Amino acid sequence: MRRVLQHGLDHATAPFDQNSCARTDDANRRTNGHCGPTNDFAKVQRMAIFAIFMLGIGNFALHRAVLASRHPLFGDLGSASARLSGRITLGIEFAVLLAAMLFAAHGWPSMAWGYGAYSVVNAVAGWLIITRKL
Repeated sequence: MRRVLQHGLDHATAPFDQNSCARTDDANRRTNGHCGPTNDFAKVQRMAIFAIFMLGIGNFALHRAVLASRHPLFGDLGSASARLSGRITLGIEFAVLLAAMLFAAHGWPSMAWGYGAYSVVNAVAGWLIITRKL
């Protein structure tokens, strides 16, 4: 009872491990100084978000280069519709980036692989358009 009053806990809560900032289910199980369920998973999540963000910067740069390439494919569009379609496609690019980062932040760090594959497809398509091989 003294321990309960000392730590401000009632008997229904899990005991507090004084060596870490996380509660444990029993006195024998330790969190090894990590806060939260698994600190390694949090590191993977942060790395995935960073990787997706860096790939997103590359995708935006490539997308902008494709729009500025004056490819004959885009020559059929008028200047007003070309600007509007460029903004719309950049908005879609942002939505894809945001969705991938949100998935990675909410427990799907493997989304970095999916966004990486999307970036590779974008890079190949952008290279084909910029070098006029398409």
